[in-house]
Amino acid sequence: MFFNYNIKCFPQFKKFIFIICVFYTFSFFILSSSEIYFSPEDKIADKLITMLDAATSKIHLAVFVFTYKKLAEAMVRAKNRGLDVQVIIDEACMKNFNNKIFMLKDANIDLFIFKSGGVRFAPKMHNKFVIFDDKFVSTGSFNWTWSASKINEENIVILSDTEDVKSYESRFELLKKRCMKIKGPLKKESKIAIEYDNTKYYNNLKQKIVDLLNNIKRIIPGY
Repeated sequence: MFFNYNIKCFPQFKKFIFIICVFYTFSFFILSSSEIYFSPEDKIADKLITMLDAATSKIHLAVFVFTYKKLAEAMVRAKNRGLDVQVIIDEACMKNFNNKIFMLKDANIDLFIFKSGGVRFAPKMHNKFVIFDDKFVSTGSFNWTWSASKINEENIVILSDTEDVKSYESRFELLKKRCMKIKGPLKKESKIAIEYDNTKYYNNLKQKIVDLLNNIKRIIPGY
């Protein structure tokens, strides 16, 4: 009786095993899927803005340079929705007069600066990745700049594997420990702002250009 019962159930058992195998196969591909985009053709900035606007709990960004206003506006919108928004940047970004750091800080976004200490050949915080809701990670060569979006040959890969996302989040927390957190409002007269103020540099550069043009006028008649 037992032997006959097993024979009758065997086809159903095989069907059950087949369904389980198919389920796990598709689950593997779904959970381990990735998307690849290249700029300028694939409009990476627009893709990131869509993901920023769709985030519901957390956005953790580590990027070398951040000067693109549209991306900054999307980060501010996320903060205004009550999300946990944190940004790690290299101090080189602070030296870029077009950086959007003041804009982020005005929105009370947590900012961390990776400082090299002015040592020659010092390490840079050269990462360009962003974590969305502990579900996705975008990583690649893409700095958050207009030129990266519109001109440069750049790329991002969007990962959704759980272990990959955890690895990036662990790295983000490690990087924070190697940074200086900007505390309080980042006003133009604050210590950190003065440290990275480039006004004097650009005024000197402007004067050098004027002097150069005047010299050319003296050297080349009719210039």
